[in-house]
Amino acid sequence: MVSGESLATLLGRLQVAGNIDLAAVASSDGFLLESAQVAGIDAEEIITVATNGLMVAMAIGREIARGAIDTAIFEYSDGTVMLAALDEELVLVLLAGPGTNLGRLRLFAHRYRDELIAAASVK
Repeated sequence: MVSGESLATLLGRLQVAGNIDLAAVASSDGFLLESAQVAGIDAEEIITVATNGLMVAMAIGREIARGAIDTAIFEYSDGTVMLAALDEELVLVLLAGPGTNLGRLRLFAHRYRDELIAAASVK
């Protein structure tokens, strides 16, 4: 299902379709590749903090012998952050408002995975 769309276009589609405040792809070490977000969101700042959280989640998985991380979901009183490993080097970060359907977020991450990887590789 790889469409050849740019990373920016794919993230914009994902952001609008999922009613998501931020949809971004970053390297696992915190370098923002591309993002689509609502006004007032500092994507680079969120990516820096979120990828640090992902590193902690990865360490937990190693420590308790549960393998590599696929997805981490953090639910807060004012919204949800989802980190989905696209591959060993790329991470999808989704920031959604309160009441967001978590299954829908997971579905979008899965549905767009291959396209996001392909688009990021030509970036």
